[in-house]
Amino acid sequence: MIRRLFTYARPVKRKVSWLVLFTVIRSAQLPALTWIVGLTSPVRSRARHRAARVAVAGYGLLAVLTDGLFHFRQRYALEIGETVVNGLRQEIFDRMQRMPMSSSTA
Repeated sequence: MIRRLFTYARPVKRKVSWLVLFTVIRSAQLPALTWIVGLTSPVRSRARHRAARVAVAGYGLLAVLTDGLFHFRQRYALEIGETVVNGLRQEIFDRMQRMPMSSSTA
């Protein structure tokens, strides 16, 4: 059934590929955000103070990139879903148009 649904996504095959890539990247981004938070330890020396600034700047940049990627991941998923649903509706409509009007076969 899943394979059949993917046939309706053929017109947007490129978006499906991008969506898979975005999903894989995002799965690495969320643990990376947690890892960067772990790097920011209490500041005791000037070297650590600079390291904390870099970690906070890196966190901010990664957070913005993660949010931007999430936007496009959602957008592509919705567009692919609409394409699949429209393909299914069109197939049902075409099938209904080929059916005879009368219910009797006599």
